[in-house]
Amino acid sequence: MVAFQTVVSGAGISRSWPSELPDGDQLAALAWRLVADRAEALYPRLGAVIGEAERRIASSADGLRLEQLMAVMARDVPLDVLAGVYGVMDDALPNTDHRTLVSAGRVDHFTLNMDSLLERAAEGAGSIISLVHLHGIHFDPSSIITTIEQYLDGLPEPLSSALAEALTGREVLVVGYSGRDRDVLPMFLRYPPARLTWLVHRRDGEPEMDRDHDEDLEPEAAEMLARLRERIGPGRVTTPRATLSEMLEPPRAASTHRGEEERRGGRALTAWSLPGSALERISSVDPSCILMAVGAVMLEVGMYSEALGPLRRARPRPADARIRRRKQIGRALAKTGQPRRALWSFMAPIPRVSPVRQVMSMLTEVANVATAAGLPARAISLDRMIVDSAEPLRRAALLARSRRGQRMNLQGHFGAALAEFDQIIDAEDADRLAGLSQIVDALTWAADVEKVRGNYAAALDRIRRAELEVPYSNRSQRAWVAWKRAEIRMLSGLDPRQAEEELVDAAALAKSSGDRAAEYWATVTLAGVRGADPETGLRTLRQAEALQPSPRADARVYLLLQRAEIARASGALEDAARDLLRARGIISNRSRLPTGYASASRVIDLIEAKIAFARADPGAVASLANAAAAFDALEMHGAASHTRICHAEAAGVSISDAELGSWAERGWRLEAELARHPSPTAALWQLIL
Repeated sequence: MVAFQTVVSGAGISRSWPSELPDGDQLAALAWRLVADRAEALYPRLGAVIGEAERRIASSADGLRLEQLMAVMARDVPLDVLAGVYGVMDDALPNTDHRTLVSAGRVDHFTLNMDSLLERAAEGAGSIISLVHLHGIHFDPSSIITTIEQYLDGLPEPLSSALAEALTGREVLVVGYSGRDRDVLPMFLRYPPARLTWLVHRRDGEPEMDRDHDEDLEPEAAEMLARLRERIGPGRVTTPRATLSEMLEPPRAASTHRGEEERRGGRALTAWSLPGSALERISSVDPSCILMAVGAVMLEVGMYSEALGPLRRARPRPADARIRRRKQIGRALAKTGQPRRALWSFMAPIPRVSPVRQVMSMLTEVANVATAAGLPARAISLDRMIVDSAEPLRRAALLARSRRGQRMNLQGHFGAALAEFDQIIDAEDADRLAGLSQIVDALTWAADVEKVRGNYAAALDRIRRAELEVPYSNRSQRAWVAWKRAEIRMLSGLDPRQAEEELVDAAALAKSSGDRAAEYWATVTLAGVRGADPETGLRTLRQAEALQPSPRADARVYLLLQRAEIARASGALEDAARDLLRARGIISNRSRLPTGYASASRVIDLIEAKIAFARADPGAVASLANAAAAFDALEMHGAASHTRICHAEAAGVSISDAELGSWAERGWRLEAELARHPSPTAALWQLIL
C-alpha cells in the first residue's frame, strides 16, 4: 500500500453507518426547511409553493448547491443562524472510514467536513492526529465557510498556507470529496503534489476497476485533474474506484463493523430533525427577512410568479433591503413578460436613493430591461453613461459592457463584441466582482459571437467553460446555456435527430425555469431543425409565437427568417418574400432596433437570392456571389462557405475537394457534407444564427 503523506477528506467518509450524516445536497434541503418552515408558519398560504421550491432545490439535474442556497438566503437571514443546521452533526458517531484514517500513521489530515468524527475516532483509538478543518466546525457557527462568496474569497490564512505546504510535492490521497469547492480545488493545481490518488468510492461486492474513473466525479473536479495530469504526468494522477480499506490498512477492530455498514443504507432526509437551537434562533428573525429569503430562493429556481407573493408581503426596514426587494420584484416581473412594470419597480426608488453606488445599481437594472420595455435607445445611453462614469463602480461597468457587447454582436462588430465579453471574463476578481452568473452570461454571448463567425470549436470551448460555472447560476441561465450548446453542436455537424432531442430538452428546461424568452429562442431554433418537414417546422414556430406574442425586435426577426426559409425550401416563395419584407422593416426601424442587425440583414440577402434563383432570375448568380462576399466582409466565414455552395449550384460549377477538405478542417463539416451530398435539413443551415 502507498504511504500517503496527506489526506484530504470530504462528506463521503461520514455517510455510512453509524455516522449517517447528510451530504451537501441534503444539508441544502435542511437549510431550506429551516427558513421555509418558519415562512409557512407565518403565512400558511405559502405551503404549496414552498413544497415546489423544495423539489426544485433538490433536483439532481439543476438544483441549488448548498453554497449557492446559503449565499442567497444569507442576504436576509444572518449566516450564523443558517449555519445552525450543522447542529445535526452534534451527536454523530465515527465509522470504519474515520477509524481507518486516524490509524494511518504520520499523515496530515485536511477535511472539508464540519463534523468532529475524526477527532472522536482518534480519541477512541487513543491516537493523536494532525487535523485541519478547512471549512469550520459544527459547534462554532462563526467558523463555518458555506457560501459561494466565501469560497470565491479563497481559503483564509493560515489555512491556505497549511494546505499549500501539505500538497506541494507530496503523496496525497483524496477520499469522500466531491471537488466542488472553489476555494480548495484550485489549490491542487497551484501547489501540485508529487502524486495524487483521488478515490472514487466502491462498495464491497462491486467489481474492482483498475482504470481511472474521472467520469464519476463532478465536472470541475474532472477538469482540474485533466489539467494536473498535463502538468505532473498522467501516471501521477489516478482516480481508482476502490474502498478506503484498499488504500489504507484498516485497524483490526474496524473490520468488524464493515459488514454492518455496507448492509445499512443512508438515511432519508426526513430522518434528520432540525436542531432545537437552530429553530429557536430562526424564530427571532424578522418575518420580512424570512419572506425576502424565500422570495430570493424562488427566483433562483425559476418560480418567478410565485416569488412575487412573499416579496410583496415583505416590509424590510433597512434601506438596502428595501432596494433589494424592489430589484427582486422587478426581475420577477421581467421574467414573467412584464418589462414595463419591471421598469417601474426599478425606477420608483431612484429619487429616494442617495449613495452613488445604489443609484448606479438601480440604473443598471433599468438599462437591463429597457430594451424589452420598448426603450432600446434609452438602454444604449444609460450603458454609455455607466461605462464612462462608473470606473470606481466596476460591477456596474462590467454589466454595461455585457449589454454593449450584445449590441455590437447585432451590429456585426464581432471582434469588438468579443473584446467586451473578454473584459468581463478576464477581469481581475471577475467572479467576485460581477458574479459567476455574469461570467456565464459573458461566456454564452462570446460563444454566440464565435458561432456566427463560423468558429465552432472556439464556440464550444466557451460553452464548456460556461457549463463548469452554470451550477452556480439560476435555472434560466442554465436553459440559455443548454440552448446555445445544442445550437452550436448542430452547426458543427451533430446528427439532426440528436440535435432535435437536445433542443427539445433545452426548451423543456427553459419552460421549467419560467423564462419564456429562453423557451422562445430554443423553440424557434427547434423549428429550423424540423423545417425539412414544412408543416412540422411551421407548427413549431406557431408554438414559439404563442410563448411571446410581442417579443424583442431581434427575436421577432429571428422567427421571421426561420419561417421565410422554411417557406422558401417548400416552394412557398411569396410567403417567404413577405416574411423577409417584414424582417427588413423591423431592422430598418431604428426606434425598435437602434443598432440594426447586420448578420440578419445578410441572411435576408441570401434568402432573397435563393428565391431569385428558384424563379430563374438571371441576376441570381451575381446576387449569391455578392452575398458570399458580404458574409466574408463581416467575417462570417461559415455562412460564406454555405453561400458559395448555393452560388456553385446556381452557376453550374463545383467546389474542389481541396477546398471542401479545408472547410471540414475548420469545423464546417455540415457545409462540406452539404456540398457533397445535398440534404433538405442541411440546406436550412444558414438561419440558425
